[in-house]
Parts: sequence; structure tokens; C-alpha cells
Amino acid sequence: MRISVLKFQTRFHSQVIKNLESRFQITCTREINLSRPTTIYTGFDPTAKSLHVGNLLTIMALLQFQTTGHQVIALIGGATGSIGDPSGKKTERAALDKEAVKANTESIISQLELLFSNAKHYCHDRGMDIEKPVRILNNLDWFQQMSMLEFIGDVGRKARVTQMLGGSDQWGNITTGLDLIRRYNLENEQDNEPAYGITIPLVTTPTGEKFGKSEGNAIWLDKSLLSFFRKSPDANIQQLLEYFTLLPIEEINVIMEKHLVTELVHGKHEARKAIVMSTVLYESSFEELKYDDIHLAFSNSSRLAAIKLQEMPIADFIIQVGSLPSKSAVRKMIASGGLYINKQKATMDQIITRKDFIIDNRFLLVSVGKSKYKLVEYII
Repeated sequence: MRISVLKFQTRFHSQVIKNLESRFQITCTREINLSRPTTIYTGFDPTAKSLHVGNLLTIMALLQFQTTGHQVIALIGGATGSIGDPSGKKTERAALDKEAVKANTESIISQLELLFSNAKHYCHDRGMDIEKPVRILNNLDWFQQMSMLEFIGDVGRKARVTQMLGGSDQWGNITTGLDLIRRYNLENEQDNEPAYGITIPLVTTPTGEKFGKSEGNAIWLDKSLLSFFRKSPDANIQQLLEYFTLLPIEEINVIMEKHLVTELVHGKHEARKAIVMSTVLYESSFEELKYDDIHLAFSNSSRLAAIKLQEMPIADFIIQVGSLPSKSAVRKMIASGGLYINKQKATMDQIITRKDFIIDNRFLLVSVGKSKYKLVEYII
């Protein structure tokens, strides 16, 4: 019985490596054999107030480990971030003062807490309970207690810079860290359990250029992230699903097949219309879309209504576009919190004007409950 349990654990915990290999084409310092839960960490520099899409990719990798029973650590470089950044890039990152590093650290910690909290609820809703919560640490907490002499005597004596000088991007830093861990274990006569290094691909522009803070083209984890995904070429959709979702590869393949079937049966034109309509109705915002695309997608849809107005009380407006039949129905729907204008909760005293229309002041979305939508086009 014990042998079968161990075999199950080995398969279970090692499966994450196979998953990462299929999703990210990861590179490892050597073959990894995870026979039991282990600890995985990645670092985040507090050189800006927000994480960016490149950070999100490493967070997704951490989540792959977390959902299979491993302890994950998000390490904020509060100490190393205060030093600045080495050259070798197009531009060198400026050193920040203590207050800026502190503010950035607090902001990034808040983002990480929210991301991992959302991931926990997402996984729970899909039957994947996370056993071990993420640990968010700041290396300033221990480095600020260490003097220069202590650092040189303890760390400097064991560290070797050969790999860092000859490494590519972070690879040299990783292999140097692994060597440092090995030397610590040998000196302290601890179990010489191997440490591993894993790298995942960079998120790049269509021309192959890295997205990043130093490059000046970072895609921050705010509204610009949604625009980044929307503007990504169709050819990148499968890769983005593999990178930035927790969907099983098999489910991603089914999604891609459905997309391709839509394109095959109805053509690229209709497939594009379906994507635009889905974005308008179901995404949190559709302001990045173009007027022509929206007009074309809804041109023959019963969900489209047309109107010309100067200003109108909300109840009259909702009745006129056909979303609800009477003022009492509008009042009840607003009271229950089920009426939305452009995905914002409506109020009974609201007056609808041309300014409420978005996309060149041409469209307004009425949502009644969770499944009834009306896109209203302003007639010029």
C-alpha cells in the first residue's frame, strides 16, 4: 500500500513539470524528479508600482505548482530593487529611493494577494482546492539586518561569479544560486537535497522584442492588459490560452477547434463578428473596439436597437429600446441591482444623454439580469 501511495505522489507532483513543458517549453538546469511536495519561488523587482504581463506569466507557472500541492513563494526584491539594475539592456534602470521602493513593494504585494486570492476562488469553483496558500516575502526583511562584512564573509565566500559572467539573461544568476545552495548544504552538513532552476519563455512583441519596464513597453496588469489580449493576432490565441489560463491543454484544444470550426463553416469574417459580439456582451469593457467592427457584428441582431435623443429619464429610455415593458418593471429591476448601463449599475434618478454612449458616442449597452442584453446605437 505504501509503495502505491508513493508512486501516486510521484506521478501527481511530477505531472506539473510535464504540464509546464507542454505549455511553456520550460528549460531546467537538470531533469527534475518531484517525488513529494516541494517549495518553488520566483522574484519580483519593486521597480514600478505595478506588475506587468511578463510577471503574470511567472505567476501562472507558480499557480501550476500550487494547484498540484507544492508550496509557492512570491519574493519581492525590496533590497535588490534598491540597488538599481545592471546594464546590458537598451536602457539602464534608475535606482529608486527608499520611499519609492516601499510604495512599489506595498502595491505589488496587494496585487499578488489579489491575484492569488482570485486564483483560489477560481480553482475552488472548478473543483481544484488549493491546500497551501502563497507566501509573500520581501528580501529586505533579512538583508537590512546583515552588515556588509557579514554578507561578504557568509555569502561572498561561497558565491562564484563565473556562471553569471557567462550566462544568458537570468540563466547565469540561477546556476550561481544553485551552486551557492549546494555549498551551504555541504558546509552545514545538511541534507544535500538538490535545488533546481526553471526558466520560462519571455513574453515578446510580434517582432520578438521583450516586453518590460526597461524597454519602455511594459503591459501593466491594469486595463491595458485587456487591450493587449484583444489586439493579439489570431495566430497567438492558442499560445495565450496556454500561457495565461489554468485550463487543461485538452480543453484549450477543444476551444481552438471550435474557433477553427466557426471559421471553417462561416469564414473568417463571421468568426471575427462572433469574437466582437462576445467581447461587447461578456467582457468587462469593450471601449477598445472600433465602431465599424461593432456595427457590423450586430447589424442583423435582435440585440441591436437604434435611438436619437438629447436626454431621457432612464425608465423611458429602457422602455423605448425594448429592454423592459414598464416603469414599474424598471424600478423593480433597479431595486434588485439587476439593471446595468455600460456594465455599471443603474439608478432610478439617472438621465441618459449622448455622453453615456461610448465608442465615438455611438453605442450604449443595456444589461437586464445576467442574460438579457440590448446594444443601443445612437443615430446621427
